[in-house]
Amino acid sequence: PPGTWVRAAGYDERALREGRHPTRRELDQAAPGHPVRLDHRSGHATVLNSLGLKLAGITGSTPEPPGGYMERDLADGEPAGLLVEMNEMLDGLLPPPAPGELRSAVAEAARRLLAEGITFLQDATPTNGAAEWRLFGDLQSEGVLPQAVSLMECYDHLGELPEGKGRLLRGPVKIMPKELEHEFYPQAGLLAAILRRIEAAGRRAAVHVTTRAGLETVLEAFEALGRPAPGHRIEHCSVAAEDAARRIAALGLAVVTQPGFLFESADLMLRRLSDADRSDLYPIRRLLEAGVPVAGSSDAPVAAPRPLDGIRGAVERLSRGGAELAPAQSLTASDALALFTSGAARVLGLDRERGSVAPGFVADLVVLNALPGEVPWEQLSVDLTVIAGEVAYERSSSARLD
Repeated sequence: PPGTWVRAAGYDERALREGRHPTRRELDQAAPGHPVRLDHRSGHATVLNSLGLKLAGITGSTPEPPGGYMERDLADGEPAGLLVEMNEMLDGLLPPPAPGELRSAVAEAARRLLAEGITFLQDATPTNGAAEWRLFGDLQSEGVLPQAVSLMECYDHLGELPEGKGRLLRGPVKIMPKELEHEFYPQAGLLAAILRRIEAAGRRAAVHVTTRAGLETVLEAFEALGRPAPGHRIEHCSVAAEDAARRIAALGLAVVTQPGFLFESADLMLRRLSDADRSDLYPIRRLLEAGVPVAGSSDAPVAAPRPLDGIRGAVERLSRGGAELAPAQSLTASDALALFTSGAARVLGLDRERGSVAPGFVADLVVLNALPGEVPWEQLSVDLTVIAGEVAYERSSSARLD
C-alpha cells in the first residue's frame, strides 16, 4: 500500500550497467509513493530514497558515525542516498515481520538448506542478544528450524547469552569492524582493548575482516594481547600473504572462509583486485599448510548457501567466466570437503561430537550421489539429509542409506 516500506536486497553496483550505486532520486522515480531501502549484497551499504531518508532523520547535517560514510550531492551537500557502514542508524527503521510471516519464511529457508545438505548453522548476525536467543530456541522447539544452531553474540550484548546445549549453542562474540577502502575502525589499540574484555569474560571473538590492510590491523590487535587464548577466529580473511598466514598460525587463530565466492562472484571481484591481491585471494592451502584451522562457510545471504559450490570453488578456483584465481591455492576434493565437515567442527570446538561419521557422534548425516571429484560438478547432488538420526530431506525414493 502507498506509504509502506519497500525493501530489496542483494544488488551489486559492479553488475549494473551504470557500474555505480543507485541514487535516492532514481529510487524516488521507481517508487514515488513509498519509502525505499535497497541493501547492498555485502550487507555493509544501503541506499535510501528521499522519503526513506526523511523517516530515518538523515539530512546533510547528520554526522557520519566513526568508520561510516554518507555520499553527498556535490551541488547542495545533501545525502545522495548511499550510506556505507551506517546500519546502526537504520536498525529498527523497518517494522519487523509478523510472527506467522517470520515462521513461514524460516521454515521455507530450513527446507532449502536441508536440500543443500546443511545440518548445522552458524548465525553470525552482529546484533544478536537475548531476544534472538529466545527466538531461535522457540523456532527449534516448534519444529520450524530442524538444524542445530550456534548463535554468535553481539559485543554490546556480551554476557546475555547462556552457554546452551543440544541443538542451540552459544557461539563466539562477533566483532564487526567498519572497513572502508582507506579506513578501518576500530584501530588496533581499541580493538585490542575489546579483545581483552572478551577474554576476561572467558569468551572468544570472531573478527570480521576482508582486506589486506584490515587484516594487518586485526593481527596487530591480537599481537598486542601477548599470547591470545586459543579459540579466536577471523571471519573471511579474503586476502592474506604468506607472512600473514604465519602470523595467524603463531597467534593460534582459526579462519572461517568462503571459497564459494571463487565460483559465484569472482568475475565481479576481479574488476577491482590488484595483481597482488589476486595472487593472495582466499589462500586456503597456504593457511592449512601453516597449521591454521580453517572452516568453510557460505556467508549467506551474501552468497548462496551451497556447500557444494564452496567445495567446487576450493578445488577448481575458477570463476563462472573461467578466470583462474590463485590456482596454487587449490585443494584436493577431500580436503575441500573437510572444510565443511571436520574442519568446521574443529573451529567450532565440536570435533568430539560432530564433523565425522563415528560411534557416539551426533547423527547429522548427508548422503551425496557421488564423492566430489568423481563426477562433473554439475551432476553432484545431495540425495539424503539426516538430522539426529531421522531423514529430514530425501531427493528421490531411490536414495537410501546403505
